[in-house]
Amino acid sequence: MVQWRLAHPESNTLITGVKRDIALVKQVPPTGEQVTVMDISMAKNQAALTALLASGTHVFYADHHQSGPIPDSPLLDAHIHTSANTCTALIIDRLLHGRYREWALVGAYGDNLYRTAETLARQSGLETAKRDRLERLGHYLNYNRLWRELG
Repeated sequence: MVQWRLAHPESNTLITGVKRDIALVKQVPPTGEQVTVMDISMAKNQAALTALLASGTHVFYADHHQSGPIPDSPLLDAHIHTSANTCTALIIDRLLHGRYREWALVGAYGDNLYRTAETLARQSGLETAKRDRLERLGHYLNYNRLWRELG
């Protein structure tokens, strides 16, 4: 989301949950406006997504989890890639043509996609010290979220 908001700044309401709380789309009121959904399974949010689309809401959806059937709607801009070596941060990185690559790497390292992140970091010309900092930040963000859930 950091990458997306850097590229597309706008005032919005953030709806989030603890690590395993992924049925979040049902919390979004059907306003007929724009909704951005990232990194939560479409399959677990199918009914709420269908309701949003039926209300005339435009939905941008980016995720790497199993989606189930993707609704066929001109209001849905879905970017679902379930390859084992990708994460939502890398999906957004591709859409933004690497514009905020370092945040994509933070996400990839945080999702334990070490080989993929290292390959992309080297291709981007990042020095070892910088790669190490991005890896630590990714792990801190990912594991802090889990720690807060358990603590």
